[in-house]
Amino acid sequence: MVGVSSRLRQVVGAVLGVLVLLSIAACSTTVPGRATAALPRDGEPPLNAAPAPPDPEDIIQAPEDGRSLEAHRIAAATPIIPAIFPDRTEYCFPEGAFFSTEAIEGLYFTEGTAKPILDKYGFASGWGECQQDVDDRGTLALSVELSDPASARAAADELAKAGQDFDERTSTVLDGYPVQTSSDATNDTVEIWAPVGRMLAYVYHTAPSGQALDGATRLITEHTRLLEAFTPTPQAELPNLPIDPAGLIPRIVKLPGEIQKGTGPYELEAYLRLAIDAKAERDLLADNGFESMYYVTSGDEENSYSVSLYKFPGSAQTNVVYDGFARLEEEAFGGTPFELPSIPDAPCFVFDGGYAGTPSFYQRCYVGFGGYLASVDVGGLDAADDTAKMDELLPEQRDLIRG
Repeated sequence: MVGVSSRLRQVVGAVLGVLVLLSIAACSTTVPGRATAALPRDGEPPLNAAPAPPDPEDIIQAPEDGRSLEAHRIAAATPIIPAIFPDRTEYCFPEGAFFSTEAIEGLYFTEGTAKPILDKYGFASGWGECQQDVDDRGTLALSVELSDPASARAAADELAKAGQDFDERTSTVLDGYPVQTSSDATNDTVEIWAPVGRMLAYVYHTAPSGQALDGATRLITEHTRLLEAFTPTPQAELPNLPIDPAGLIPRIVKLPGEIQKGTGPYELEAYLRLAIDAKAERDLLADNGFESMYYVTSGDEENSYSVSLYKFPGSAQTNVVYDGFARLEEEAFGGTPFELPSIPDAPCFVFDGGYAGTPSFYQRCYVGFGGYLASVDVGGLDAADDTAKMDELLPEQRDLIRG
């Protein structure tokens, strides 16, 4: 049920083009009045011929009737697993936004069990988190929004029973919640389903024999606490959720290819579910007036692309966050700096995310102006020095921020 592959917030996963949001790399020092050394000083006139901003419908559509946008809200009500289990340092899958019952069943549950139950009880949207330890013992937390409290209670009972029917597990009840335990020679796995209003919390925790129940209990306690503070959007209003509440889309370059899962706005607590170091970044962003961020990811037959645009009150706060992100990025990844021909002073890094005989490089560059800080990513490149795509996208992104 829990994969052993690296979670897709990391460089290798970014090349694969699934929900990637990485912090900012250190490549140049900041200069008073500027977001990076490559940027014009505050007060300089904007370019006269900035590219036309994209139409919001070119950035994100809502064919899921707002379910994808609701998923980003639900993220904030889903536990940050390393905050509870510091040993769960490795990323895994499944994680991120879920707005179809097919996706949830395919990644979390036995085929043929969860989809009919979630469909019956009015599934709206969901968000999942996944972490594992160095021995591949995994922990999952999934938040699911259903039609009403009675449906959430019924879904909890039926999902637990459906799992029992397919596997040999021990079923118990904890504080009224269905609990199932399975074991192998060295580990126990505990699953708990907990309805909270019309939300449903599901946790899955594997630990050495005798330790899993305590860990799963701590996790479900935190999960229900977060859900109790969360107000789901009435289902009839999902299509009316704002696509761009902070007005950031006009400052985001239009990416090649098809827009992918994960695109949309994120407020602070939701963004932290994508962060490298949630504790450090919460303090850094909150102390510097984080207003909002917007993430766009796309892909074509050759490459993956993404833009992350952060909004702060002004350049002073942008510079502080830049420095903080730079330290985190340097500690976590250690990418190789490179010079982009179109903007030679831009902070740019390249990462080798390939395997032996299968090269795959990932580039990331940064621009900012005033209260805006943006990263542009291009993945899936055959050569580290192939800057053709980045040379197109980064200048356009710079001009949109400055304009």
